[in-house]
Amino acid sequence: MKSEFENIRTGPISSIDKEQLSEVLEKWHKCFSTNLSTIGRSNSTEMEIRVTTSKPVSRQPYKVPFPRRLKVEEMIDELLKAGIIRPSESEYSSPVILVAKSDGTDRLCIDYRALNAITVKEPFPVPSVEEQVAQLAGNSFFTTLDFISGYYQIPIAESSKNIRLSPLI
Repeated sequence: MKSEFENIRTGPISSIDKEQLSEVLEKWHKCFSTNLSTIGRSNSTEMEIRVTTSKPVSRQPYKVPFPRRLKVEEMIDELLKAGIIRPSESEYSSPVILVAKSDGTDRLCIDYRALNAITVKEPFPVPSVEEQVAQLAGNSFFTTLDFISGYYQIPIAESSKNIRLSPLI
């Protein structure tokens, strides 16, 4: 089997450490995804969006040049086919925008600023940098993992699904 992890970027590590890393990644390969159709979904929580008013917010779509519009349509079709989004006739509306990523690909984003303005804020303590650094003390290896479209992996509560509508263009 050709390794999906052949192109993994590492810092300066020995060939033995790299081989061990490859073995761990191969052992747990089902935990990783390389496309939208195989990403997992959390079954431990749902995202509930609570708003402070019963009046829906609706913003006009941004103007998008035709070639970029085709890219947006393609990305939305992919999300529909993967079952991540569904058609909706919600009164809420937030515009989409394409943002260039450092690797040259595009990220489909939605401007939720108007929705955020009426969303109930959840108190969530953020640990200090000092606390996080202290937890890392004594370790030999540090890593970061980039979740493929990680924001799609937490399902939206049924009561909140019509709040997140975004018109195509």
